[in-house]
Amino acid sequence: MDIPCPVCPKLFSRVQDRDAHLNLKQDSDHVAYIQQQNQRIETRFNRTVKAATSVRPDTFPQIDKPILQQESGKQQNSESPMEVDSSSDMDVDLVWGEDSEEEEGEVIGVEDVVGAHDPDELEERQYEERMREEARKLCGVELEDVLEHLNFLPDQPTKEDVPTGNESPSFERHSSSFSDTLPFAVEDEATWTWKWHPSAGKVYGTEPNVYARWAQLFLEQEEGADKGYYPFTSRLEWEIAQWAVQEKITQQSFDRLLRIPKVKDSLGVTFSSARAMLAKVDEIPSRGGSWYTKQLSFKDHPDETFTIRHRNPLDAIKALWGDPSFANDLVYRPAKLFRNSSCTENERVFSEMWTGSFWNAVQELIPEGGTIAPVILASDKTQLTQFSGSKSAYPVYMTLGNIPKSLRRKPGARACILIAYLSVDKLPKKLSQTILKLRNYELFHRSMAIVLEPLKAAGDPSGPGVEMVGGDGAVRRVYPLLATYVADYPEQCLVTCTKYGTCPKCRRKAGDLQLPKVGESRTQSWTYQTIKNARQDVGPRGGVAAVHALAMESDVAGGIFEPFWVGFPLTDIHRCVAPDILHQIYQGVFKHLVSWIQQTMGKPELDARIQRLPPTSGVRHFSKGISVLAQVSGTERKHMARILVACLLAQYPSHTQYTLGCLQTELDTWHKYRNFFIHASVREHFNIPKFHSLLHYIESIRWLGTTDNYNTEAFERLHIDFAKEGWRASNKRDPFPQMVRFMDRQEKIFSYDFYRSWTKNNPSRKLSSGGDLQVGAVEADKEDRNVEKDEGDGDEDEDENEEDKDKEDKDENKEDKDKEDKEDKDKEDKEDEDEDKLIKKKMADNPRAKREKEAEKRKEEEKKRKGAVIKIAKHPQESRKKLSHILVSHRAPGFGWALKLFLHSLLPRDGTRSTKATILRSLFPFTALDVWHRVKLMPTAVQGEADQTILRALPITSRSQRARFDTVLVSRVGYQAKPAVVRGCRVARLRVIFKLPLTITGRTGFEEPAPSFWPKEPLAYVTWYTHFKQTADKHTGNSSGGNNSSE
Repeated sequence: MDIPCPVCPKLFSRVQDRDAHLNLKQDSDHVAYIQQQNQRIETRFNRTVKAATSVRPDTFPQIDKPILQQESGKQQNSESPMEVDSSSDMDVDLVWGEDSEEEEGEVIGVEDVVGAHDPDELEERQYEERMREEARKLCGVELEDVLEHLNFLPDQPTKEDVPTGNESPSFERHSSSFSDTLPFAVEDEATWTWKWHPSAGKVYGTEPNVYARWAQLFLEQEEGADKGYYPFTSRLEWEIAQWAVQEKITQQSFDRLLRIPKVKDSLGVTFSSARAMLAKVDEIPSRGGSWYTKQLSFKDHPDETFTIRHRNPLDAIKALWGDPSFANDLVYRPAKLFRNSSCTENERVFSEMWTGSFWNAVQELIPEGGTIAPVILASDKTQLTQFSGSKSAYPVYMTLGNIPKSLRRKPGARACILIAYLSVDKLPKKLSQTILKLRNYELFHRSMAIVLEPLKAAGDPSGPGVEMVGGDGAVRRVYPLLATYVADYPEQCLVTCTKYGTCPKCRRKAGDLQLPKVGESRTQSWTYQTIKNARQDVGPRGGVAAVHALAMESDVAGGIFEPFWVGFPLTDIHRCVAPDILHQIYQGVFKHLVSWIQQTMGKPELDARIQRLPPTSGVRHFSKGISVLAQVSGTERKHMARILVACLLAQYPSHTQYTLGCLQTELDTWHKYRNFFIHASVREHFNIPKFHSLLHYIESIRWLGTTDNYNTEAFERLHIDFAKEGWRASNKRDPFPQMVRFMDRQEKIFSYDFYRSWTKNNPSRKLSSGGDLQVGAVEADKEDRNVEKDEGDGDEDEDENEEDKDKEDKDENKEDKDKEDKEDKDKEDKEDEDEDKLIKKKMADNPRAKREKEAEKRKEEEKKRKGAVIKIAKHPQESRKKLSHILVSHRAPGFGWALKLFLHSLLPRDGTRSTKATILRSLFPFTALDVWHRVKLMPTAVQGEADQTILRALPITSRSQRARFDTVLVSRVGYQAKPAVVRGCRVARLRVIFKLPLTITGRTGFEEPAPSFWPKEPLAYVTWYTHFKQTADKHTGNSSGGNNSSE
C-alpha cells in the first residue's frame, strides 16, 4: 500500500523511503515536522527516566546464589524482583505516531497497518506479547519502560589521556575479567621427535612431469587448433565438453541441443554430435593407463567364460605417484616418531603408514636409496540395482601409503584408482555346494593373479625397481610392495585362504575364539605349505574336494589353484589384513551388544531411555527409539554407539604406547565382565570372529599405523563414483564396457581440468600463443641463432648485393612486424586475463582445487594462531533481538548479570572499585543484540584433519517451542587441560551466542560508536554445571557432577 508523507502529498511504497524523504527535505515545513518529532523523543526520554527511578528495587540478589534454572519451559516468578537488566533500555528508534499523545489523523507505522488481519502476523504479535509478559514476570518490572544511566561507558578522556601515534590506551583489567581466552588443549606436537630413514627416497634425476609431457604431446599435433586447448579447438569447446561429461548429459539430449537452429554456429564448435564431442574427449591421455579384457574358463566347461576388465597396476601407481597435486604431500621415507627426545620404544607414536613397523622393516631389505610404495588394495562386491534385479559389480581399488590418510579418504582428492572389475557371472547351479564354493575361490584368485602380476617383478628387492617421475619431476627408484588388503570378514577369509568362522590372522580354532589371548600367528609360508601338503597327500588322482577337505583340517581353505599372493616379495598376506572399524566394530561387535542389551532389559525400556535423552551436539536424537529401525546403516550404528557404548580408543588418529595400553586394559575389562550375558541367558559362548579380531588391533596398529589408514568405509564410498554412476549411465545391456568408458572419460575430464590449472600456475611451462612452450621457445631461438651464425660463416662467397637487398626487405617489414607483434601481444594479454578469470572460477568450483586452497589457507591460519578454529555465519539468525526476549527464549535469566560483570571488567581502572550491587544497578547503553543459533568448532588436529563440530543454542521461537542448548567442555583459566582427562575443564551449557553492538546510545541520548575496548568478535554465554568430583563415581566411573549450578 502507499504511505503518504505527513507534510507533502507525495506517496511512498516503504517506510524507509518516507523517512529518507523527510530527512533530506530542507524546506521549512519538513524541517518543522522533524523538529516536532525530536521534541517528542526528548519528552519520552525524560518521562522514562522518571519511571525508571521510581520502580528500581532497593535490594539486589547476591551474585553467589545459584542461578534460577527453568529447564521445563515454565517460567517461575521470583519472590524478590530480579535486577532490571539490559532489556530495560529505551528504544530511541521511535516509529512515527507511536507516542500516545499524537493527534488523530497522523501517520502511523506501516507495521501497524500491513498484515493487521494476517494470521501469521497475528500469531507473531501474540508471541511478542507472551514474551513481554514473561519478561515482566521474570524481572518484576516492564523492561521497555526503564532507561539506563549508561554506567558502562567510560568518562570522556582528557587531552592528556588520549594516546598519540600508534600507542593504544593501556590499563589493568580486573582479575575477574571475562576476556581471557585459552586455546583448546592438545598434546604438544612441538616436543615430538622424528627419526627419518637416512637413505630412503633418493632422487636420481629430474624429468618433465606428466603435465609437461602432455604439453609437449599437444604441441606435436596438427596445425590450425588452439594448442592451449588441444584436442579441443577453443576454450569454449572444452568448456562445453566438460559440462556435458561432468553433468552426465545424455547423448540424445546433447544432439538435440546442437540441432537447434544457429546454436552450433553461434557457439563456434567443430563437433556436430555427441559422438564427435566424445571422440575429442577420448584423445585426452588416460590417467591410470589403458584397460584390458581377459576371459577365464574352467577345463571341463570351456564354453563358459568369465570376463575380467583390468588395468596395469604399475600404470595406476605411476598416475598417483606423478600427480602434480600430490607433489607436496607424498612421503618417500619411513620414520619413527617419538613423543620426546629420548627416542625409546616406550615413547613411540603410531599414526600414518610411514610411522608403522612394516615400512621401517622392509626399507632395510631393498637396495640403498630405493623408495617403498606401500600398495593398499581393497575389493568388495556391491549391488548396482536398488529395488529389483540382481545386478552387481566387483571392483578392485588401489591407493598408496605414501599419500597422507586425510587425502586418501576424500573421494574428491582422487587418491584411489579403480584397477579392475572382477567377474560377477554366476556359475552353473548343477554343481555341488563344495565344488561351487571352490570354483568361486579359484576364479577370484586366478583373476587377482592376472591383475596384480606386474607387481611381483616390480617389487623384487633383488631388481632395480621401477623408475617413476613424481609430480615435482624428481625421478626415484620405486619398489611397490603389497602392504594392506582392506576387506570385510568374508573377503578376508577369501583373500587369505582361511576357513570361514576362524581367524585370518592366527591359528585359533573356531571353538577357541573366545579365549582372551591370540593364538599362534598364521604366516603366508605356513598357509601355502599346508595347501601343498594337502595336494601331495591326496595325489594327482585325488579330486579337488579331497584336497580342500584335507586342507580344511588345518583351517585352510585351499584347493588345486594357486593363491594370488604366492610370489609377492616381502609380503605376508595375513599381516596385510587390517582391522575394519565399520564391519568389525559397528556392524559386528556393537550390533551384537545392542541385541544382547535389548534382550536383557527389553526393547521398550531401552527405547524409553534413549527417547528421554536430550538433544546434543553431534549426536542423533532417536525420538522413536532404535527398535523401530530396519536395515540399520553404518552411520546409524555410529550415532547409536555415541549414546550407548562409545568406540573411541580403536579410532584414535594417533596412538602412543600408553594409549595402546589403555586399549588393552579396556579389552581386559570386557573379558572380565562379559560372562554377565551368559548368566542372563543371552549367550552361551563368545566364539565370534569379530569379537576375537579385537585382540589383533594393537599388533596391526604398530605394524601398519592407526585404523583410519585402512577403514573399509572410505572404499565403500567409492562404489558410487566407480560403479553405480557408470551403471546408471549405461543402457543396462552389456553394461561393463560402458561403465569403463564412462569412468575413463570422467577421469580424463578431471585430469585435463587440472592440467589447464597447472599450465596457468606454472608460467615456465605455459603455452604461448604461437603454440610453443615458452621455455622451449627460448631454447629454440638460441639454437636458431646458432644455426644462422654457422650458416653465415660458411657462405663467404655470397653476393654482397643479395645481402643488402635482404637487409632492405627486413627494414621495410620491420614496422609491420612490430605492429603485428603488438596486436598479438594485446590479444594474448586479453586471452590471459580472460583465462585467469576462468581458472579462478574453475578452481573455486572444483573439489580438489577447493581442498588445495583451503589447505593453504588453513596452514597460514595455523601459523598465526593456536587453538581451535571457530566458524560462524556472516549474518546473525536474529538481528537486533531484544534483551528481554533473550532472557525468556534462551531460558537465561542470569544473562543480564553476567553481561554487566563482563562489561564492567572491560572498563579502564581508575583506582576505585565498584561493588556488585552498584554494578547490577548499572544498565546498558543498548536495547538489542545480534544473536546466532549455531557455531562451528574445529579443534586443532595433531594428525590429519580435525572433525567439525556444530554447537547449537536454539531458543524458543513462535514456530517452535523446543529449545536446544548444547553441552560444552570449557578449558578453565589458569589450568592446562589434557586431551584424555577432564582435569582443568568445566562442563557448561551453551545458552546465547551474541555480539556486542557497534553503536550505542550515548549519554546525550544519541547514537555514537561503541567503546574501542569492547570485543568485536562474537561472544558466548554459558551456564555452568557443578564441578567435577575429586574421585570417580564408584558405579559409573565418571567424575562428573549433576545439574547446572551457576552461570
